Amino acid sequence: MPPSALWADDMRHDGLEKLSAIELKNSKPELSTVRLLGGVAYSHTGRYTENPAMAAYETEWLKDSVDVVVANGMNADGSLAVEKLEAMKKAADDKPLAVVGDFSLEHLIRLDGIADEILITKNRKKCYGSSILDRQRTEELVELAHFLVK
Repeated sequence: MPPSALWADDMRHDGLEKLSAIELKNSKPELSTVRLLGGVAYSHTGRYTENPAMAAYETEWLKDSVDVVVANGMNADGSLAVEKLEAMKKAADDKPLAVVGDFSLEHLIRLDGIADEILITKNRKKCYGSSILDRQRTEELVELAHFLVK
């Protein structure tokens, strides 16, 4: 199966310029079916913010550089970033908004109508460095996935 998406966690090249990934993608016919998922105001980058107005500004400026705008769904304190995500969704116009996080079922319900795509990032391993999956955590993820497709 060919890849369906390319992920970049920061759509800024050097903190000031836009990443040229969308131009590269659009210049190669063989990449026409690959979606570019681009992080905007994303954690662990120099432009991370929890401020809704700043996140909306970043979204407005970078939305034409991506096929899908990607944002953190959680604030640094572990709360759901509802105001930030609503501001980004509005600024994204017709671009899909994908939201990344370690979500609970309650979070998913709250994200309905805000997020077009949800990427769940739960750690499924028994302990750090292990390659053995935790059965309970894996079953929880499957339950969440079933909820999403209903």
